[in-house]
Amino acid sequence: MLRPSALVVACALGSVPAHADGYYYSESVGFASARGGDASAMSASLRTRAGLGYRWGSLSIEPWIAANVAFARDGATLELFGGAPSMGHADLEGGGLDVKLSEPLGKGFLLYTRAGPRYAAANGALDSYSGWGFGAGTGVALVGHVRALGFLWTPLFFSSRGPHVLAALFLDQGVDVYSLTSSRSGMGTIATPVIATSLGFAVGTDF
Repeated sequence: MLRPSALVVACALGSVPAHADGYYYSESVGFASARGGDASAMSASLRTRAGLGYRWGSLSIEPWIAANVAFARDGATLELFGGAPSMGHADLEGGGLDVKLSEPLGKGFLLYTRAGPRYAAANGALDSYSGWGFGAGTGVALVGHVRALGFLWTPLFFSSRGPHVLAALFLDQGVDVYSLTSSRSGMGTIATPVIATSLGFAVGTDF
């Protein structure tokens, strides 16, 4: 889940992005929807994703993990956290590796595209299904320097003291296409695209 306020990070970001190569950590949260009649069990989900990347110039490589958690749940806290998908619904969990190409837009903004392989396994109504896929996405990020202590306590983003770190606030739109097969004999294959829109942040030495 996103820890700092997205609005606070956006306000605190500096106007000049860094250009040195380096590592970054990212988190995002948003909404995902699987399309097609065979994937109706995953038609509405909360998507969370975390990644650790390294950037060389305009090119980055980022391994990540993600979970699409069905909104319809039994035994969940606040009807969303924990528990299990309700009857007829399913979660989808997995990870992947994206190669990302970034292009500066000026005034701290950059545009990026990403693509790569991924793997996912379902539970709930589709608990026997898993498989490989391929996905791609694009997004826009606001990148700049903020006070590192702000990640411990939000008002410190605006402090005049303490070290700076590079941070980014980004909006991402992506689609992952999976071919999910069941471990049970006699079950068909589910080929489904999963479309997701997410808001996230990154912090590190470059993004």
